[in-house]
Amino acid sequence: ALDYFVHPGRCPAAKNQSELTQYDVLCGRGGFINGHDGNRRYRSIISLYQPTYISAERRKKPLVITVLVEHVRKRGGRFLKRDKDSGMWYEIGDDKAGLKTSQALRDSLEERANRHCKSAKRLSEVGHIPVTKTHRKNGVEGNIKQVTQQE
Repeated sequence: ALDYFVHPGRCPAAKNQSELTQYDVLCGRGGFINGHDGNRRYRSIISLYQPTYISAERRKKPLVITVLVEHVRKRGGRFLKRDKDSGMWYEIGDDKAGLKTSQALRDSLEERANRHCKSAKRLSEVGHIPVTKTHRKNGVEGNIKQVTQQE
């Protein structure tokens, strides 16, 4: 459990972009959000903790997520979402921060698998790669069989 629990905010945490800090994690989509320093740091932290998350037993995965949320919070970071009407940024709270973190870990895993499969597909076109479970799941096995049958 978290040392302290942050609830979703009713008062704005930041009235405009100039009040955002380099440690804040912004929720949403787009170039501004992806390029924000806090989000870049967050993605780096996600990639550092990913091996731990992958190897953790299912019941221990929530602990990894809690550690990541605490990591951001202890550095003064907040998990913020912009209100479309007012343009102000509001704290989403630890429950949603945990969900965001869990999703980020899964998305990062999927991204790694896709990158791996794209390079496997390229190599399979010249017939130089063994078939793995990941390849089968992502449809690369068919390409490998086609290439080896053509030779």
